Amino acid sequence: MTLAEVVLGRAGMPEDNVRRLAVGVGMVVLGLGYGVLSGNDFVGGTVMLTGMVSGGIQALITAFNPPGPGSSYFRR
Repeated sequence: MTLAEVVLGRAGMPEDNVRRLAVGVGMVVLGLGYGVLSGNDFVGGTVMLTGMVSGGIQALITAFNPPGPGSSYFRR
């Protein structure tokens, strides 16, 4: 269990939302890191943009997703 899971779990965020938020933030960081470290500007920029957009969307969905049994990306 990471520090973020402990802090957000204590704040009342459901465990699956904490994991999704961690994945979203991780994708942003990975995208930024690869974009900065890669020598190829086009590939680096594409990976960075993809990581930031998908991670940001995932983090936003998680932040505004109400807790409860129906909290999921895809409501059935």
